[in-house]
Amino acid sequence: MIFSKVTFQPNCNFFAQRDDFSKLTYLTMFIKESMRLYPPVMIVAREIEKELALKSTLNKLYETVVPIKSRIVLDIFTLHRNESVWEEPEVSIGCGILDVHQT
Repeated sequence: MIFSKVTFQPNCNFFAQRDDFSKLTYLTMFIKESMRLYPPVMIVAREIEKELALKSTLNKLYETVVPIKSRIVLDIFTLHRNESVWEEPEVSIGCGILDVHQT
């Protein structure tokens, strides 16, 4: 019933403009959450162009240096399911989506 009211409006002269899409906050948040759970690119590889110093989160005194021309791989799928960032990483946020994906 609601679908038919939304899709068929004989006297409606409204055409969506580019600015109207920025007002669709729930749609934007839904897309961001979908991209978190199902990223279109799961793994990204890069070659280091300059020396990169990485500090350990476990041992503050430990630091390692990634040399130039090294190749690194970022596992985006796993990063988006990091339990230290997401309370329940395998579950869609649902109603709490407003708190997480505010722009």
